[in-house]
Amino acid sequence: MLKVRKNSWSGILSEIFTRLGNALKSIMFIAYFIVGVLFIGGIGIWLPPLIENTSAVWFESQSMFTFSVAILGTLFVEGFLGRGNKQNFAALGLIVGFIAFLLCSVGYFYTQSGISLAVNWGAGLSLLIFLMANVNDPRFDDEEDEPTADSTGFPKADANKITDKKDD
Repeated sequence: MLKVRKNSWSGILSEIFTRLGNALKSIMFIAYFIVGVLFIGGIGIWLPPLIENTSAVWFESQSMFTFSVAILGTLFVEGFLGRGNKQNFAALGLIVGFIAFLLCSVGYFYTQSGISLAVNWGAGLSLLIFLMANVNDPRFDDEEDEPTADSTGFPKADANKITDKKDD
């Protein structure tokens, strides 16, 4: 009997746009990404040109390579430890991550000092994968959407929904 495999590509594009929408809707995620990942995580990229008095190069290929590999390595380990139900999306992330790693490696091999366009493209892909992998984390959800619980551990009762039922 001929095996017919379901299309793994269906829904991937809508998933990407949904995640991008979630990223833009969450102030906590935007703050995490800009402050934590770009500002603090990328300190090796932006700080050396600021403190050097000579003509330092912004987006130095060595710094960008290190930044990208650190992000990709973290996502790789997180992928092994995590148990997600979006296997097709994770597989696409693995493919794009491998492309980012190849771009960074080849760019760094040919341009170890100075600016490498391939390393910068690889770093951009790494950041995009990081964004897609972390944007739906529940820690970035609004707390106001959650019903508050009282001392019993259950949400407070709505008095309008309570009715007396009499057995006849």
